Amino acid sequence: MRQTLSQIGAIAGLTLLEILRQPVCFLLSLFTVSFIGLLPFVISHTLGEAQKIVLDSALAVLLMGGLVTSTYAACHSLSREIQRGTVAAVLAKPVGRAGFLLAKYLGAATYMLVYALAGSVAILVTSRTASDPYQVDMWSGGILLAAPVAGCALAGLINFFTRRPFPSSAFVCITLSVLAAAAIAGFVDAEGHAQAFGTGYRWGVLPSCALLALAILVLQAFAILLATRLEATPALVVCSVVFLGGLMSDHLFGRFAAESRVADTLWRLTPNWQHFWTADWLVADGAVPWTHVGNCAGYALLYVVGLLLIACWLFRQIEVR
Repeated sequence: MRQTLSQIGAIAGLTLLEILRQPVCFLLSLFTVSFIGLLPFVISHTLGEAQKIVLDSALAVLLMGGLVTSTYAACHSLSREIQRGTVAAVLAKPVGRAGFLLAKYLGAATYMLVYALAGSVAILVTSRTASDPYQVDMWSGGILLAAPVAGCALAGLINFFTRRPFPSSAFVCITLSVLAAAAIAGFVDAEGHAQAFGTGYRWGVLPSCALLALAILVLQAFAILLATRLEATPALVVCSVVFLGGLMSDHLFGRFAAESRVADTLWRLTPNWQHFWTADWLVADGAVPWTHVGNCAGYALLYVVGLLLIACWLFRQIEVR
């Protein structure tokens, strides 16, 4: 048992390192954080509801970025290895297929959790930047926009002096820079004066961000399932269809569930992403209760376990060379 856990941990760590070194994953993460920081500056027609519009847009950017990044990470770490035959070299050792697939998911999920952390902190800061309906907080907004630049500059120096891969160093540096930006901006008000930490932050957005992180973990499990058969582009198409279908499941299947057994089955099997999308709850300084986050965590866990079981069954049917 201890040897199996050690093998799973080692493969998960290598998977995480492999994803960290992918320029596409780094660029998607950089785009997500940077675009969230830019939203208060590029959205001009707010009609007196700047914070609501910026929050809705920022949450959508985090979720859609997670959809694309998780699919690419899964396909790069699994489907490419199947095609190249490197999976056979790993499975030739005493490593079970179920453990190998679970390790791949854990490595990719770890990357996506760090991605969600950076995006959530950026949303927290940008919600303060747009808190005034007709004015942008230049202090918090400027510090947040400087974070990716500082992270890339620091990663460039690390690459120059140590020859470490730039994408992995940049991803870590940008995450740390965003956290540092949130800490610095928390001690400064909109006028540049010192204040108690976090006075201007809207902490109620964090449960909504946590729900999106859970949704991304479910998407990651579905992407791992698809990666056992598909490459990145078709997997992304199928993931997008399932995502859109889950958003509309109540309309497509739910209203016919009482009349049709097929509609009821599809309604129950399709992941309902509306449970994780709570932007409407944030209207008028509202917040999502953490009890709802706990319930959704159980819902997400069931889906992840179910998807990984199906993925293991599909992976067992593959003849590796």
